Amino acid sequence: MTQLMKAARSGTKDGLEKTRIAVMRKVTFLQRKETTGDSEEEESGFFEVIGLDLDLKPPPSELGPMPEGLSAQQVLRRHILASIVQSERSYVESLQRVLQDYRNPLMDMEPKLLSTRKCQMVFSRVKEILHCHSVFQIALSSRVAEWDVSEKVGDLFVASFSKSIVLDVYSEYVNNFTNAMTVIKKACLTKPAFLDFLRKKQAASPDRVTLYGLMVKPIQRFPQFILLLQDMLKNTPCGHPDRLSLQLALTELETLAEKLNEQKRVADQMAEIQQLCKSISDRSSLYKSLSSGQHQLLLCETLTEMVYGDKGQLLKSKERRLFLMNDVL
Repeated sequence: MTQLMKAARSGTKDGLEKTRIAVMRKVTFLQRKETTGDSEEEESGFFEVIGLDLDLKPPPSELGPMPEGLSAQQVLRRHILASIVQSERSYVESLQRVLQDYRNPLMDMEPKLLSTRKCQMVFSRVKEILHCHSVFQIALSSRVAEWDVSEKVGDLFVASFSKSIVLDVYSEYVNNFTNAMTVIKKACLTKPAFLDFLRKKQAASPDRVTLYGLMVKPIQRFPQFILLLQDMLKNTPCGHPDRLSLQLALTELETLAEKLNEQKRVADQMAEIQQLCKSISDRSSLYKSLSSGQHQLLLCETLTEMVYGDKGQLLKSKERRLFLMNDVL
């Protein structure tokens, strides 16, 4: 495994350099915003997107005419690359729609259908995710243009998605997703004008995808990447210059997906604990156990306790909540 990692890292040097060049020419990196004092933005690890143009158009990502004499695997790899390009283009367009069709109008309109604070919370980290993938899309376009010469894409995934900032922004987005959807649902129930706004935006879109359908895409993105790269690896023979890079890219993406899933599980558990604490007395032992942070809630179920008489008749029944924690039942 150590040899694989060393070889794969060596194979990514060229891709890393090309990614850096593409970024320097087209867009700037995410930067941590400099703040003074104990501001809320500073405490939350706020990142500012510098110089991001939401209408940024990468160079055309189209494969040239297929050369003659390609093997069956080479033909399949070209088709898989085309799927990656099309999938990424669709994903970036979806992120742009979230900002241009929903966030920006909601932030700018008066009177507001959604408060500025709620709007920022609902669409938190969408800009940063779009920035990451805009950079990736530019580098991908360059790689497509030279595909028939190099036939390499694994190192590009490593260069683009092994950065800690990718995990940071995706973690915050994924962990916030349930809360964001709750805010939208409540606004739809309490503000008819907001519901009408969403319906009009959906009706005006070419594919009729809802806001939820657009915002769930970041949660689905890395599993989609993993499936595409698995197909690419299956059709990459041993000794091919792209094989080790693809193996490392898959390892990076699978690790990233696992971390996101685990962080989402913990975030959902904490949200459930907070809801439970609100519904029970602060004097109870259960409240103290949950709020202390010393116990982990593993399961919460509603059961029905039933008491029967000697002849089997039901005397009484009562619903009870069962809480299973890591060390207490």
